[in-house]
Amino acid sequence: MQTNVDSGLTDCTYIPELRCCPMEPLAVGLDNIRTAVPVVREVALPTPSIRYLGTDEGDLWLKEENLQRLGSFKIRGVWNGLRRMTPEARSRSVVTFSSGNFGLAFAWAATRLGVTSRVIVSEAANPATVARIRAERATVETMRAADIFRILEDESGNVDSALLSEVLA
Repeated sequence: MQTNVDSGLTDCTYIPELRCCPMEPLAVGLDNIRTAVPVVREVALPTPSIRYLGTDEGDLWLKEENLQRLGSFKIRGVWNGLRRMTPEARSRSVVTFSSGNFGLAFAWAATRLGVTSRVIVSEAANPATVARIRAERATVETMRAADIFRILEDESGNVDSALLSEVLA
């Protein structure tokens, strides 16, 4: 049974199998970016851009996000997203699907905001990454990738059918 509940951002549809409410995609405009900058600066480190060898099309610049806290740019969006939630919504805990850098950033940010978090990972997830997620005090649940895709497809209808066919094969 699905019910609409207040997620702290918008009303959403509760998914019983996951015991959570998915966030709706956000439309991002210049005002959103201006609002996010000071929030992101609370945790994100400045990282350099370096010029790589010039190509026939021109110079190529690399943003060294590997030097970022946790080794990834993911902390920027995760921190901004969790900080945007109301205190009431954060008090109910947060959940995500991720077997990689997003899951790690999610757990890291949730812990620092005093939020209980669950990270659902694929059974094929890198054990070292899962250990790092657990070290950030997230509850880690393992699911078969095929089950994750089925749930997402059932709820959103937005899962790429070619990708889904490969995973389910």
